[in-house]
Amino acid sequence: MSDARILYPQFRDEQEDSRYPFADSATLVSAERKLDIGRDTFFDASIYAVGASKGVYISSITVAATEITIQLGDSSTKKLAAATFNPLNIPDNGVLDLIDIYGRPAGTLLSTAFLLARFSAWPLETHTFTATTTAFVASVVIPAQAPGLRGVQCAAGDLLTGDVWLIGDRGIVLRKEGDDTIRVDIVGEPLFARHVCEPVGKFTPKTFLQTITANGISCGPDAYGNFVLTATGHAADDTVLRVYTQDGNLKIDTVGRKVV
Repeated sequence: MSDARILYPQFRDEQEDSRYPFADSATLVSAERKLDIGRDTFFDASIYAVGASKGVYISSITVAATEITIQLGDSSTKKLAAATFNPLNIPDNGVLDLIDIYGRPAGTLLSTAFLLARFSAWPLETHTFTATTTAFVASVVIPAQAPGLRGVQCAAGDLLTGDVWLIGDRGIVLRKEGDDTIRVDIVGEPLFARHVCEPVGKFTPKTFLQTITANGISCGPDAYGNFVLTATGHAADDTVLRVYTQDGNLKIDTVGRKVV
């Protein structure tokens, strides 16, 4: 005789007359058309959405021709996680995977293909529920804290999740400050790089000194583009030479006092 045993073989039958995984006080009736989810539709659940607070419940069920979405919410949001399935191709095992708004696994709802098919008879619209009518029992909700940044939303409304790379391009400097802060400094584009300017003629290009001609002799800059102008020799620590710009010109002058 085989000593193999099947533990809890009648679990589904035991839960058939109860409202589990919902609270005993849950009516499971929609707010608009008073449609009943049915106490036997779901016989178990495991919900571990990141950041879920107390009072997780089914906030809405959206029925379309080829897609049915069961939306979960909590006390802080009505869009915590959702499970979607095709009523024309329901999973044979009746398992619905929950995905949060960032595309991460958030739990599982257990049913059967036969019981999930009842939503196909609902009107094609969104049916909403209150927190009291479809509240899950606390034992099926696994707390999961939500530390740190979980997504970046662009100005156009696109949500970026997963591995997001921040790259400091021309004129942008990124630095890490502390354990949870990224500092962004906009330092500008050096040398007035015109390839990033629109329109093209927005900035007037600068004209730099290229040669200095004196007594018919032209002198160019050094290897670094610099001109070194000195009075007498380089060894003079107290040079009286002054070089500055005036009305777009380079003016060379000397300063000092008259010796009596």
